[in-house]
Amino acid sequence: MPVIRQPLSANDAFGDPVPVRYSLEEAWEKGILPWKAPTARTYLRRRSPERGIPVPEGKLDGQTVRYTEDELTTWRAAWEKQAGPTTGRPPASPESVSR
Repeated sequence: MPVIRQPLSANDAFGDPVPVRYSLEEAWEKGILPWKAPTARTYLRRRSPERGIPVPEGKLDGQTVRYTEDELTTWRAAWEKQAGPTTGRPPASPESVSR
């Protein structure tokens, strides 16, 4: 009798790719967000709701919430449209940080 493989998720069953998800730190390292994780977390979780900016839900992975690139870029566009420039400095990039 052949072994029947059960799909891992509905996406797998239909052959749709599972979207890549990023932590806020990974999103900064990839250049998806211009802010380091602590700043992004403040903007995302505290300031966005205060300003009426929709916040992506993300998916909890252990103690880390992970977001798709689409979720983060959509939120970032709404944040920047409403908030304007957040500092007078250019955005930090991973290359400019000494480790």
